[in-house]
Amino acid sequence: SFSNNPDFDYNFAFGTLSAPLDLSIYNQFKIKLWAPKNTQMLFKLEGPGGQIEEYRNIAVSKKWQEYTF
Repeated sequence: SFSNNPDFDYNFAFGTLSAPLDLSIYNQFKIKLWAPKNTQMLFKLEGPGGQIEEYRNIAVSKKWQEYTF
C-alpha cells in the first residue's frame, strides 16, 4: 500500500527491477487509486529502450477505482 503525503498535492512511487520487462507478453499495468478530488494521473515507465507516458483523468473522487495502462 502507498499513501500520499498530505503536505503535497502530488506523490510518486519509484522502483528498480532486477531484470528488464518483457512488454511483448506482459503489456498491461493495473493500479487501484483513491483520490480525494478529481484530478489527473501520469503513469510513466522508463528504461533502456525508451519511455512511455500516459495520462488518465481521475473523474471519480473518494472511491477506489482501477485503471489499466
